[in-house]
Amino acid sequence: MMSQSNRNNVLTTYLDKYALITVFAIMILIFSLISQSFFTLSNLINILVQASAMGIATVGAAMVILQGGVDLSAGSCMFLSMVVCSRFFNMNLGLVPLVLISVATGALLGCLNGLFVAYIKVIPFITTLGTMTLGRGLGLTISEAKIVIFSDASATVLRNARVLGIPVIVLVLAAILVLAQVVLTNTGFGRQLYAIGNNQLAAVKIGINVKRRRFHVYILSGAFSGLSGFIFSAQSGSISPDFGKGQEFIFISAAVLGGVSLFGGKGKIFPGVLLGILIITVIENGLVIVGANPYAYQIVRGLIILFAVVIDCIKYKGDLR
Repeated sequence: MMSQSNRNNVLTTYLDKYALITVFAIMILIFSLISQSFFTLSNLINILVQASAMGIATVGAAMVILQGGVDLSAGSCMFLSMVVCSRFFNMNLGLVPLVLISVATGALLGCLNGLFVAYIKVIPFITTLGTMTLGRGLGLTISEAKIVIFSDASATVLRNARVLGIPVIVLVLAAILVLAQVVLTNTGFGRQLYAIGNNQLAAVKIGINVKRRRFHVYILSGAFSGLSGFIFSAQSGSISPDFGKGQEFIFISAAVLGGVSLFGGKGKIFPGVLLGILIITVIENGLVIVGANPYAYQIVRGLIILFAVVIDCIKYKGDLR
């Protein structure tokens, strides 16, 4: 007879190695059986394009969670970045300057988060909840709560550009995923984030400047959110006053579903976070393909978040610091 301890170890091992891949394969199979138009080359490419904007912001969310924090302002950061960016649409600046404006706006809001969390020592949940409201309010004030049309020609360029048949947006996501993986696993900055997430007091004792690293990671999260907002807007062609609302929970759930522990200090970009991003995108794309009730989206999103948290608790049970 297998002991309770051995059964728990087997379950944990399975969840670590195969759970995500199993869930991903099941989702593909279910939607392929329901609709013949799901498992086609054009729709698979569409899934990757849809995953790109969400994936970029998810990388930022994952880095924040790794060092033991949380960022609830990502959706508002996306909205504010694009409202500010829209003020420059008629100046013919080109694609790169507009992207930089979006990223810089997001980084500024992230800088505010980092200042309060790292140096003033306000709880991350409270800080980012406040900046979530602040960013949304600023965006609504600047846009006068009107729909903003993403009219710059750069949007068309970004939306349609391809390299060897692969959408540039997908290549941007791939580059950021690879860069994040390299930074987290092969640099001192990445190792310090893991150390802070595992045990902040121990990190201080071994000489890590915890305040500086926390400040930096919130800036990165804001910058990624700003870039994500730009790509979302380029794809849709416009942003409404509700743009980005609630998206931060999708980013967090994708990261956690991908194996990044809410307790901090554990998780990887490959293959975990990537699979988390793809699973959520496949579910949302599949619901559209099968013509599901629009209200089902909120139900499914809620179930995804609950599932991600349960998996996290099972994997890291007893690992609280």
